[in-house]
This record gives sequence, structure tokens and C-alpha cells, in this order.
Amino acid sequence: MKNALPVLLLSCLIGELVISLIHQFMMQAPYNRMYLMVPLLFMGIEWIYYEIEKYARKQTNQAKGTQVYMLYKTAKLLVILGIVLGFAFLMPQVGVAFFIRLVAMYLITLVVETKLALAWMDAKKTKQPNE
Repeated sequence: MKNALPVLLLSCLIGELVISLIHQFMMQAPYNRMYLMVPLLFMGIEWIYYEIEKYARKQTNQAKGTQVYMLYKTAKLLVILGIVLGFAFLMPQVGVAFFIRLVAMYLITLVVETKLALAWMDAKKTKQPNE
């Protein structure tokens, strides 16, 4: 999918907007400037995903492309867990709202990435001749 990067970045922005509205209006909690780090972090991660997808798309072997994708998903999960644990131990004042934002944004990007990857894999299958 050629427009994957704009879709991924737009999902990060829309996700942050929705999370911010819920945070401020439903939870009645103040907005911390540190919360801006969450969408920026995920935009960087989504850019890395896009570059990995471009690499996997060039592979003739779909199994190798799928392995690269799964390696990326595992690494992303470990990085996010590391960030959560690091903030929990090093900066306990960030509060629960930061972690809720991080998990919500992770789930949003997980859904969008999975839909894009499935569309890519389906398109790759239809291009291959039937054996």
C-alpha cells in the first residue's frame, strides 16, 4: 500500500485527539505537556514500520516478509514495555493517565498496522500464480 505512511501518521494524530478529548472531558484531568511525547513516539515508530514494510514488500518470499513484520511487532512491544517500566520506576509522578494514553495509542496503532499488513499480504497472494 503506497499511502501507508500517511494512514499510520494520521491514525496517531486522530488517536491522540480522541484520547485527549476523553482525558479532559470524561476524566476531568489536566493536560500535561509530557503527554505530547506519546504521539511523537508512535509517529517515529510508525515511520520505522513503514520503512520495514517497504523492505518486506520488495522481498519475493512472502514468508520472509512476514517474519520481518513479526520481528518488528515483537520489538515494538518490547520497546513500549521498556518505556512503561522505565517511566514507572524513574518518573513515578507521570501518573496513570500517561500509561493509559500509551496503551491506548499502542492498541490503535496495532489495529491500523494489522489492517495494512493483512491488505498487503492479501494483495501479494492474489498477484502470485496458483500452484
